[in-house]
Amino acid sequence: GPISMPCCHWGKLERLMSTSKDEIYSTVRSIIGEVTDGQTSVTPEQLKGKHVRKDFNFDSLDVIRFIFLMEEKSGVKLPDKEIDALNLLEIDALVDYVVKNKQDA
Repeated sequence: GPISMPCCHWGKLERLMSTSKDEIYSTVRSIIGEVTDGQTSVTPEQLKGKHVRKDFNFDSLDVIRFIFLMEEKSGVKLPDKEIDALNLLEIDALVDYVVKNKQDA
C-alpha cells in the first residue's frame, strides 16, 4: 500500500508553516485552563477582548506561569520588560504578537 506519513509529523510540519490566530486562541485557552486548574473554561471565541489579569483574576504568580507556558507552547519569546508596554496581557494583543513573531522565527 501507499506509504502513510505519521500523523504527528505532518501536523508539526503544518504548524510550522502557518500559525493561525484561531490556533493561538486555542493555545491561550488551554493555558488558562492549566493555570486555573480547570476552574476557568472558556471557548476561544470568549477570549476575544479579554484581559488575563482583569477578566480571569490572575495574580502575579498566575501571570508569570501564563507567560511562561505561552512562550513554551508557542515558541515565541515574550519580552518581560515589554509585556505591559505591548499590552500582552490583553489576549487579542498577545495573539497578534505571537502570530507576527512566529512568522519571523
